[in-house]
Order: sequence, then structure tokens, then C-alpha cells
Amino acid sequence: MHRTARALLEAAIVKIEQGGEPNVKVEYLCSELDYAVTTVYQHFGSRRGLIDAAQRERWIRSVRAEAHGLLDQLETVHDAEAFARTIHEAFESLLGSHRRQDLLREVNALGGAYANEEQLASLNEALTQTIEQYQTVLNGARDRGWIRADCDVAAFVAWMMMSVFGQVIVYLGPEAESAETGAPGWRRLVIGSLETELFGRPVGA
Repeated sequence: MHRTARALLEAAIVKIEQGGEPNVKVEYLCSELDYAVTTVYQHFGSRRGLIDAAQRERWIRSVRAEAHGLLDQLETVHDAEAFARTIHEAFESLLGSHRRQDLLREVNALGGAYANEEQLASLNEALTQTIEQYQTVLNGARDRGWIRADCDVAAFVAWMMMSVFGQVIVYLGPEAESAETGAPGWRRLVIGSLETELFGRPVGA
């Protein structure tokens, strides 16, 4: 990414994190960076394009941060019970209703990546690295006998990622505004199914 585009992107991320998308005002942003307003349109096409790019970058960073946080926790685990408990807590967080608004914004922004080869490549790279990290940890756990010996780790990680991002379907449904949307029904079902595939039983049961 061009240095100027990167500076705009980082500034937009700061604005979003300080006050949400309405806080991204092109004139003020460019004034702070001493850029012409047309610079935004040159690199991102529009204000919306800049915001979507910033949201995609925030998503990439959040995915990496979540993965690193879980992997750091798992590095301190020394037995099967602690491993299962840590995984259960991670699933509860990844599938928690507190992620609803962020997930909806992220999915909206991700859709625009298909129109930009550079941004699509960044998304693919981030996802590939994250998936490989999860697979490494789970393969190690399988070698230690902490998860089912016949667990297809690659397929499991793909299923887990699908489950996390698939929440958006629930949140767009007829009860989307309810704080109890799908809880505890669908969430319990998904977590229980994931854990059964790993451990042969739901950990939280």
C-alpha cells in the first residue's frame, strides 16, 4: 500500500475507534495530515471506500489479536482438562452476543474486498496465517491425546471459522434487536457440536 494511503487508513482507524464511522470526516482528516481532500478519492474512491478499508484492516487486526490471545493462553496449558476449559472459554467469547455490532460492520466491510485485489490479498494472508496457527495448536493437542485422535483438524478449523462468521445470519434475523437472540439455543448447539468434535462431548455440559 502506498505510504499516503497507509497514513489515511491509520488515521481513519483512529477516528473510528474514537467515535465510530460518523467520526471519519474527510475534510478534517486530510487537514490533520496536511493532504488535499482529493487524496482520499485518489486512493479509496470515496469516503465510504476509506471507511470500508479501515474496517477491513480493523477486522484483520482483531482476528490476529484473538488468535494470538488464545494461542498465548494455550501455551501455558499442561493437561487435557485445562486445554478443554480454555477452548470452551474461547468458544463462549467468539460466539458471544457482545460481538454482534462489530460483526455486522465487519461483514459489511469485508464484502467490498472483492473489488480490490490488494485488500483481498491482505485478507487471504491474514486468514491463512490464523488458520495455520490454529491447526498447529490443535495438531499438537491431538499428538498429546488431548483431543480425539481421529479429529480432522483442518476441517475442524474451517468449520469453526464458518461458525464464528456465520453468526451474522442470526443477527440479521427477525429477532436481531433482542439481547437474547438465539441464546442459549443456537449458541449452545454450536459450541456443544464443536466441542464434541474435539473432545467427544460438550465441555460445558
